[in-house]
Amino acid sequence: MDEFSAWLQHNIAMMVAIQSAVIGVVMVILSGAAAEPPHSWREWVKVLSVGILVSVIIGWIVHENVNNEMIRSAIIGACAVVSRDILAASQSVGKKLAADPAGTLREWVGFLKGGK
Repeated sequence: MDEFSAWLQHNIAMMVAIQSAVIGVVMVILSGAAAEPPHSWREWVKVLSVGILVSVIIGWIVHENVNNEMIRSAIIGACAVVSRDILAASQSVGKKLAADPAGTLREWVGFLKGGK
């Protein structure tokens, strides 16, 4: 165990990823139990893997930018809870870009300029 702890101290990115993944798993399970739980094992695996992926990516981002551990954990947990929505939005944007890339980019530029 001491070798593993020493290895983690030298690999900060891996330590952050493990901490974020644990937070993500706990939050996804708790939010799934409280809200609308997945109905099959396949859905559970999909929801857990997306929650872990989102948690790890957000964990790496906030590790560099947020100094307070509690705030960092809260941000990671909140993103894990909405990871299903993040996945749905990403899929929607991907489908829209695949269908009409130029039109989608024009929409985004118009939105960023203050349009609808």
